Amino acid sequence: VMPLALGTSLASIVFTSVSSARAHHVRGAVNWLLVRRMAPGLIMGAALSAYCSSGVLKVFFCCSPRLPRHRCCSAASRRRHGVFLAQRRCSLSVA
Repeated sequence: VMPLALGTSLASIVFTSVSSARAHHVRGAVNWLLVRRMAPGLIMGAALSAYCSSGVLKVFFCCSPRLPRHRCCSAASRRRHGVFLAQRRCSLSVA
């Protein structure tokens, strides 16, 4: 039952996202330069995840939400972004 549920969910996500991307493209709301820059990493990540065990993926997805918090709160980031980040507290938290 689980593979069927995952397959149905994935099919729904794919068709919905393609439809949404097309609608946004028609309105000129897609930054295709950014899409081209992100595509190699997305493809490599998808390919690598096919060869990883479920344990490795669990650790990655458990730890990856913590990375932006460390980036936005670092001293180098505050210097780079000036007063905006220096006054703003990082409120990202992972339960």
